[in-house]
Amino acid sequence: FMRFNKFYEIGALVRDSKGKKLWGMLGPLNAMTVEQAIMVGIQAACVFAKEKQLELTHIETSHMGIFELISNQELFVIPAELLEAFRLFNSIHANNPSHALNDPHEDNSRKISWIPEHMNSSASYMAEYARLHLSEPVELPGDSTLGNLQFFLDRDMGRVLNNPDIMVMPLMGLGEVIDPPCNTLKRKRVEYEQDEFGGPWDCLVPSVDLHNVV
Repeated sequence: FMRFNKFYEIGALVRDSKGKKLWGMLGPLNAMTVEQAIMVGIQAACVFAKEKQLELTHIETSHMGIFELISNQELFVIPAELLEAFRLFNSIHANNPSHALNDPHEDNSRKISWIPEHMNSSASYMAEYARLHLSEPVELPGDSTLGNLQFFLDRDMGRVLNNPDIMVMPLMGLGEVIDPPCNTLKRKRVEYEQDEFGGPWDCLVPSVDLHNVV
């Protein structure tokens, strides 16, 4: 989520355990408060996870207020403008219990974490892209990307170099370098009967038509 001059742009992502993008949403949500806009992104991601039967769900947000409200609802009074958003959020989880909750190898199948914005660069880039190019919220299905989003997805997983100007080129071979054959000028031996001193004279000259030599 990002804010630009009273206008709100949102970027939301769903990724698998290996960091591959599964779904995305971005665009302006100007008729809402900050918290309402973030809850829309979270709810849309949860609906997608339900449709694709994704059992293990880990929500990450860079908004501390939403993180605290979701993780400690019994300790806070939910603001009136967020009651509907939280009702929907709690309903989709209550009506679709995770089978992994009964798995002894899983301590908790659904979690929410707060992360700083610099660790949420993919969603921030999506919000920035929406500010520059979009007038309505749009869905970004599957592993499709736009602009430089793929770079930020890879960076979030540590799959790029810390200096983007560096490019590692492939080594084109480790064998012995064989020089090509020398392209020597073909020569022809020409024998004259007698030189100016009265003896035979052999010489090497470039290969030419001797009939035209004067």
